[in-house]
Amino acid sequence: MAKLVYYHIKPLPVTPGWLDTSRRFAVLALALLGLAGSLFDLPVRSVINPLALVTMLLCMPVAAKATRYTGVALLGVGSILLFISGAGWQVWLSGFGENRALLSLIILVPLLGLPLSYGGYLEAIDAFSRRYMAAERPLMGVAMASTHFLGSLLNVGALPIIYQMLVQRRGDGDPRLAMALARGYSTAVVWSPNMAAIPLIIHYFDVKYWEIGPVAFIMAVLISLFGMVTLRPRPRQPGEDQDDMPLDRGSRRKLLELVTVGAALIAFLLVLEGQTGLSIFSIVPLVSILFPLCWSLYLGKLAEWRQAVRSEYGINILTRMKNEVVLFTCAGFLAVAVKSSGLDGYIPLLVHTLSGGNALGISLVVAALVLGISLLGVHPIVTGVAVLATLDPVVLGVSPRFLGVVVACTWAVTINITPFSATNVMMSGITGRSPLEVGPRWHLKYGVPALLMVILLLNGLRLVGY
Repeated sequence: MAKLVYYHIKPLPVTPGWLDTSRRFAVLALALLGLAGSLFDLPVRSVINPLALVTMLLCMPVAAKATRYTGVALLGVGSILLFISGAGWQVWLSGFGENRALLSLIILVPLLGLPLSYGGYLEAIDAFSRRYMAAERPLMGVAMASTHFLGSLLNVGALPIIYQMLVQRRGDGDPRLAMALARGYSTAVVWSPNMAAIPLIIHYFDVKYWEIGPVAFIMAVLISLFGMVTLRPRPRQPGEDQDDMPLDRGSRRKLLELVTVGAALIAFLLVLEGQTGLSIFSIVPLVSILFPLCWSLYLGKLAEWRQAVRSEYGINILTRMKNEVVLFTCAGFLAVAVKSSGLDGYIPLLVHTLSGGNALGISLVVAALVLGISLLGVHPIVTGVAVLATLDPVVLGVSPRFLGVVVACTWAVTINITPFSATNVMMSGITGRSPLEVGPRWHLKYGVPALLMVILLLNGLRLVGY
């Protein structure tokens, strides 16, 4: 079997220049300092706020064009609001460090996936997928399940891995398998504490993961099933390659081991959150550092772990964090500006007026705002942060867990539909199709009905106390 290229499509320079090294060092320092501050309640804001500003400025010139435009727009609007409100320089500077905890999580979570590349797990998934290469519906199920599970560990880095295993090997130009990959990945956003939506909801709505995680997972499964049903399979063609040999014992063991490790990881996060009183922003980054080390010790692959940390994570992954740093730093700056200007008091009033004050109307208006604004060109991260930072569920008359799951489901569907999400930018790059095609053309007719379905279900759960 050909060697798989993990995490990235094009190789990065092995010996980057001093500016690339400085950028990576600043990104890592920002994550570790943010984690130390949240773990030990250290007064790090005086250091981390200017560090976040410097890191953002280092990343801005090399970020994707759409990310640069979005970042500049957010800084421009935020600056106008802060200037009009007469905010002091301390408020301006604090905006850059507003999302420091989220950045720590986003930057450190990819460490969780390092053992996959040297532990034999991806090869086991590859062997499993070969058995269904000509069975259309099961293959789509394998594609969705693989990107869903790996996405919860690797974030968007799961997409090129599974794409290489399945779509490129099949090589028939049928886009539905790539559509299944994107849909499977996006629904992990609904429930995974390793991705941006759930930690932000926990932070802004002051809820525990166990209050929203189980229901969010059920909604993710339902959206996935709906997405799979809407992908109509073509008939099996004679002579198509399919491996009918039973899966070997080693691959079965590795797959079982991977599922067990993933379930144990989520359970461990839940126990830590319930027993320690630490926030998910502290727990997930800390576990992301320690868990793969213990995993590698169990595998007897400590040397491979050290090498992966130095090369794969230290060079490739940290270098590619530039877009996340720019987006989350600038989104935090705008959130602080909105609060400082007093505009955050008008957004709940607008939602309440448009919705008529009932829960179904509120959930529909919130979903329409997130999805609609994202389709106009605003990055989903920005709209998600803006909604979470300005809406108070109690003021709107709904429970935080109810509105949190509504936002999580909307966020997941939005990253499939809008051509401006990182998911669709990635899918555009690996498929060679335009963001408009891999976004709204592929997923609009599925995404909107799926979102309406889960909103109705959530409103039904609300009637029984959720």
